[in-house]
Amino acid sequence: MAPHAVLFVEHVDTAPVHTLGPALQAHPDFPGGVNVEFVQRLGPVRLRQCTFERGSGGTLACGTGAAVAVAAARAARQVVGETITVELRGGSLRVVGDSVALAIEGPAHTVFTGETALPE
Repeated sequence: MAPHAVLFVEHVDTAPVHTLGPALQAHPDFPGGVNVEFVQRLGPVRLRQCTFERGSGGTLACGTGAAVAVAAARAARQVVGETITVELRGGSLRVVGDSVALAIEGPAHTVFTGETALPE
């Protein structure tokens, strides 16, 4: 699994995702890059998240990032309960579990299909 950095922000919509995300990915503390999760607390069982993913940039959703965001929010005592809803640009996920074993529940949507020729 890729390393993740979680930043709690006042508002995801105004967070410096496209400037701070690449800066953290290039930081020497993350020599292989890092997925950067910008997380806003909406309430005791709800978060909003935006991800700047290593190798991809801004993404519509990141399931592992949602789980990491919940784990970090629990450690910071920002959320409580076994099920936390995480709102992402691509839709909402539920992160279930209250220990190191977390499950992600939510819809999956195809956002791209394609074909390519591989060299022989």
